[in-house]
Amino acid sequence: MILDSQSVTAPQVLAELELLRRKSGLLERRLVTLEAALEELRKAQGRPRELQLGPTPEDVGELKHRVERLERRREAQAATPAAPATPHRPSPARRGLPVPEDTVALVRARWVPDVSARGESVTLRAHADGIDPGTVVAIDVRSLVDAQVLATLEAPCDGDFVTTTWRIPSDLPHPEIFFEVRHQGALARSPILVLE
Repeated sequence: MILDSQSVTAPQVLAELELLRRKSGLLERRLVTLEAALEELRKAQGRPRELQLGPTPEDVGELKHRVERLERRREAQAATPAAPATPHRPSPARRGLPVPEDTVALVRARWVPDVSARGESVTLRAHADGIDPGTVVAIDVRSLVDAQVLATLEAPCDGDFVTTTWRIPSDLPHPEIFFEVRHQGALARSPILVLE
């Protein structure tokens, strides 16, 4: 900004400089916070020099293991005599039976659309397996910087997907957010949504 010396007074210049100093301080603090968060992510991934995005090989292996166990369980159920047809059979948990940890899987959590801005509506969606249709699942929207919960939403499952819509608050101070879907020990984490 070029200041015209004839139209600008000393107090205006001082006020402008103070504003610039404050903005600079805020940017420096934000940079330090983001660098600390990046370092924590690197340590959590066990990669000191590079940040790995996406699922780790361990995550993929665990998911394959769960899918294989679900397929074996379905094959065993198909081999047993079929129960009389009912419009809806409650899950084992609702029938009071113990539910093995690996009967529920949540994967591929994502934002639709994957580009958005404050004040707009977005859809939060994750693939679900082993969750009865109509079951309501909690979704936590979190800030990337400190993982603070910004909103907790309820999302019904249709048997294949857990889906809900959320309007991003216009005054949301956090420009980078993600969400987590949890149900009976299963967890899916979305990619980061950077608000425009």
